[in-house]
Amino acid sequence: MPLINKLIKSAKQLNLVGSTAASSSFLNLCKKKGGIT
Repeated sequence: MPLINKLIKSAKQLNLVGSTAASSSFLNLCKKKGGIT
């Protein structure tokens, strides 16, 4: 059981990092296009 919990926890952390990186690069794109200041 603990191993599965560890895998789920690390998967959630990776997902969080991935979505954070995606949203920040999306924000950078919007800034370049002048959509968001």
